[in-house]
Amino acid sequence: MPFIIITKKKYKLKWKHFGFKKIGILRTIGLVLSSYLLYIGISILIAVFILYTNIRIPGYQVQEEILPIFGNGIPNLIIVGVMVVGIAPIVEELIFRGFFLRTLSNKIGVFWGSILTATIFAVLHVPWQSFIPIFILGLIINRMVIHSKSLWPAIVFHMLNNSIVFAVAIAIENDLINLEELVILIS
Repeated sequence: MPFIIITKKKYKLKWKHFGFKKIGILRTIGLVLSSYLLYIGISILIAVFILYTNIRIPGYQVQEEILPIFGNGIPNLIIVGVMVVGIAPIVEELIFRGFFLRTLSNKIGVFWGSILTATIFAVLHVPWQSFIPIFILGLIINRMVIHSKSLWPAIVFHMLNNSIVFAVAIAIENDLINLEELVILIS
Protein backbone atom coordinates (compact mmCIF):
# COMPACT_ATOMS: atom_id res chain seq x y z
CA MET A 1 0.00 0.00 0.00
CA PRO A 2 2.83 2.49 0.71
CA PHE A 3 4.09 1.72 -2.81
CA ILE A 4 0.80 2.96 -4.27
CA ILE A 5 0.75 6.12 -2.17
CA ILE A 6 4.38 6.96 -3.11
CA THR A 7 3.73 6.20 -6.79
CA LYS A 8 0.50 8.21 -6.72
CA LYS A 9 2.28 11.28 -5.31
CA LYS A 10 5.42 10.99 -7.45
CA TYR A 11 3.59 10.66 -10.77
CA LYS A 12 0.54 12.73 -9.76
CA LEU A 13 -1.76 9.81 -10.49
CA LYS A 14 -5.40 9.62 -9.50
CA TRP A 15 -7.05 6.64 -7.83
CA LYS A 16 -8.77 5.75 -11.12
CA HIS A 17 -5.32 4.96 -12.58
CA PHE A 18 -5.15 2.09 -10.07
CA GLY A 19 -8.59 0.82 -11.09
CA PHE A 20 -10.74 2.70 -8.58
CA LYS A 21 -13.22 4.03 -11.11
CA LYS A 22 -16.57 5.06 -9.64
CA ILE A 23 -19.37 2.93 -11.06
CA GLY A 24 -22.20 3.34 -8.55
CA ILE A 25 -23.44 1.25 -5.66
CA LEU A 26 -26.37 -0.39 -7.48
CA ARG A 27 -24.21 -1.44 -10.43
CA THR A 28 -21.58 -2.78 -8.03
CA ILE A 29 -24.19 -4.78 -6.09
CA GLY A 30 -25.66 -6.12 -9.34
CA LEU A 31 -22.26 -7.23 -10.63
CA VAL A 32 -21.31 -8.81 -7.31
CA LEU A 33 -24.58 -10.71 -6.92
CA SER A 34 -24.71 -11.93 -10.53
CA SER A 35 -21.05 -12.98 -10.37
CA TYR A 36 -21.58 -14.80 -7.08
CA LEU A 37 -24.60 -16.60 -8.52
CA LEU A 38 -22.41 -17.60 -11.48
CA TYR A 39 -19.77 -18.95 -9.08
CA ILE A 40 -22.39 -20.89 -7.08
CA GLY A 41 -23.88 -22.26 -10.31
CA ILE A 42 -20.51 -23.48 -11.57
CA SER A 43 -19.79 -25.02 -8.15
CA ILE A 44 -23.14 -26.84 -8.19
CA LEU A 45 -22.46 -28.18 -11.69
CA ILE A 46 -19.05 -29.45 -10.58
CA ALA A 47 -20.60 -31.02 -7.45
CA VAL A 48 -23.25 -32.78 -9.54
CA PHE A 49 -20.55 -33.98 -11.95
CA ILE A 50 -18.51 -35.37 -9.04
CA LEU A 51 -21.60 -36.98 -7.50
CA TYR A 52 -22.60 -38.81 -10.69
CA THR A 53 -19.16 -39.70 -12.04
CA ASN A 54 -17.30 -40.35 -8.78
CA ILE A 55 -14.34 -38.49 -10.28
CA ARG A 56 -12.38 -36.59 -7.65
CA ILE A 57 -11.60 -32.98 -8.57
CA PRO A 58 -9.01 -31.26 -6.36
CA GLY A 59 -10.51 -28.56 -4.19
CA TYR A 60 -13.96 -30.13 -4.06
CA GLN A 61 -13.44 -32.47 -1.13
CA VAL A 62 -13.43 -31.90 2.60
CA GLN A 63 -10.27 -29.90 3.23
CA GLU A 64 -8.00 -29.42 6.18
CA GLU A 65 -9.16 -26.73 8.57
CA ILE A 66 -6.81 -23.74 8.56
CA LEU A 67 -8.39 -21.62 11.29
CA PRO A 68 -6.57 -23.44 14.15
CA ILE A 69 -3.25 -22.32 12.65
CA PHE A 70 -3.96 -18.78 13.85
CA GLY A 71 -4.45 -19.76 17.48
CA ASN A 72 -7.39 -19.74 19.83
CA GLY A 73 -9.29 -16.92 21.37
CA ILE A 74 -11.48 -14.03 20.35
CA PRO A 75 -8.63 -11.50 19.84
CA ASN A 76 -6.89 -13.81 17.34
CA LEU A 77 -10.20 -14.44 15.57
CA ILE A 78 -10.85 -10.69 15.29
CA ILE A 79 -7.34 -10.04 13.90
CA VAL A 80 -7.67 -12.86 11.37
CA GLY A 81 -11.18 -11.67 10.44
CA VAL A 82 -9.98 -8.11 9.78
CA MET A 83 -7.07 -9.42 7.70
CA VAL A 84 -9.09 -11.97 5.72
CA VAL A 85 -12.27 -9.94 5.19
CA GLY A 86 -10.99 -6.36 5.18
CA ILE A 87 -7.34 -6.06 4.23
CA ALA A 88 -6.64 -9.07 1.99
CA PRO A 89 -9.38 -8.33 -0.59
CA ILE A 90 -8.17 -4.75 -1.11
CA VAL A 91 -4.49 -5.66 -1.33
CA GLU A 92 -5.09 -8.75 -3.51
CA GLU A 93 -7.37 -6.92 -5.92
CA LEU A 94 -4.87 -4.10 -6.29
CA ILE A 95 -2.12 -6.63 -7.05
CA PHE A 96 -3.99 -9.18 -9.16
CA ARG A 97 -6.61 -7.12 -11.01
CA GLY A 98 -5.13 -3.63 -10.67
CA PHE A 99 -1.63 -4.68 -11.72
CA PHE A 100 -1.39 -8.21 -13.17
CA LEU A 101 -4.68 -8.24 -15.12
CA ARG A 102 -4.13 -4.75 -16.55
CA THR A 103 -0.48 -5.35 -17.43
CA LEU A 104 -0.95 -8.84 -18.87
CA SER A 105 -4.09 -7.86 -20.81
CA ASN A 106 -2.17 -4.99 -22.42
CA LYS A 107 0.77 -7.29 -23.28
CA ILE A 108 -0.89 -10.56 -24.35
CA GLY A 109 -4.58 -9.71 -24.73
CA VAL A 110 -7.58 -9.80 -22.42
CA PHE A 111 -8.28 -13.55 -22.79
CA TRP A 112 -4.75 -14.77 -22.02
CA GLY A 113 -4.19 -11.97 -19.51
CA SER A 114 -7.26 -13.14 -17.62
CA ILE A 115 -6.21 -16.82 -17.75
CA LEU A 116 -2.68 -16.04 -16.55
CA THR A 117 -3.89 -13.67 -13.82
CA ALA A 118 -6.37 -16.29 -12.51
CA THR A 119 -3.58 -18.89 -12.59
CA ILE A 120 -1.21 -16.69 -10.58
CA PHE A 121 -4.06 -15.84 -8.18
CA ALA A 122 -4.80 -19.55 -7.60
CA VAL A 123 -1.15 -20.61 -7.30
CA LEU A 124 -0.46 -17.99 -4.63
CA HIS A 125 -3.38 -19.14 -2.46
CA VAL A 126 -2.88 -21.89 0.08
CA PRO A 127 -3.86 -24.72 0.29
CA TRP A 128 -2.94 -25.64 -3.28
CA GLN A 129 -5.51 -28.40 -3.33
CA SER A 130 -8.00 -25.56 -3.82
CA PHE A 131 -6.35 -24.45 -7.09
CA ILE A 132 -9.35 -25.21 -9.34
CA PRO A 133 -12.07 -23.42 -7.31
CA ILE A 134 -9.79 -20.42 -6.73
CA PHE A 135 -8.83 -20.36 -10.42
CA ILE A 136 -12.55 -20.27 -11.33
CA LEU A 137 -13.09 -17.55 -8.72
CA GLY A 138 -10.19 -15.59 -10.26
CA LEU A 139 -11.72 -15.84 -13.74
CA ILE A 140 -15.07 -14.59 -12.46
CA ILE A 141 -13.47 -11.66 -10.63
CA ASN A 142 -11.39 -10.85 -13.75
CA ARG A 143 -14.61 -10.83 -15.79
CA MET A 144 -16.16 -8.34 -13.37
CA VAL A 145 -13.16 -5.99 -13.57
CA ILE A 146 -12.95 -6.24 -17.36
CA HIS A 147 -16.69 -5.58 -17.66
CA SER A 148 -16.85 -2.69 -15.16
CA LYS A 149 -13.33 -1.27 -15.66
CA SER A 150 -13.25 -0.84 -11.87
CA LEU A 151 -11.78 -2.67 -8.89
CA TRP A 152 -14.72 -1.80 -6.62
CA PRO A 153 -16.95 -4.76 -7.63
CA ALA A 154 -13.97 -7.10 -7.34
CA ILE A 155 -13.14 -5.85 -3.84
CA VAL A 156 -16.76 -6.14 -2.68
CA PHE A 157 -17.06 -9.63 -4.24
CA HIS A 158 -13.77 -10.71 -2.64
CA MET A 159 -14.91 -9.37 0.77
CA LEU A 160 -18.25 -11.18 0.44
CA ASN A 161 -16.58 -14.46 -0.52
CA ASN A 162 -13.98 -14.24 2.24
CA SER A 163 -16.72 -13.37 4.77
CA ILE A 164 -18.68 -16.48 3.82
CA VAL A 165 -15.59 -18.71 3.90
CA PHE A 166 -14.52 -17.22 7.24
CA ALA A 167 -18.00 -17.68 8.76
CA VAL A 168 -18.17 -21.29 7.56
CA ALA A 169 -14.67 -21.96 8.96
CA ILE A 170 -15.78 -20.59 12.35
CA ALA A 171 -18.96 -22.70 12.21
CA ILE A 172 -16.93 -25.83 11.42
CA GLU A 173 -14.38 -25.04 14.14
CA ASN A 174 -17.20 -24.66 16.69
CA ASP A 175 -18.97 -27.85 15.51
CA LEU A 176 -21.98 -25.94 14.24
CA ILE A 177 -21.40 -27.64 10.88
CA ASN A 178 -20.23 -31.25 10.76
CA LEU A 179 -18.58 -31.86 7.39
CA GLU A 180 -18.45 -35.65 7.67
CA GLU A 181 -22.22 -35.80 8.24
CA LEU A 182 -22.83 -33.32 5.44
CA VAL A 183 -20.72 -35.33 2.98
CA ILE A 184 -22.50 -38.57 3.95
CA LEU A 185 -25.87 -36.85 3.60
CA ILE A 186 -25.02 -35.53 0.12
CA SER A 187 -23.47 -38.83 -1.02
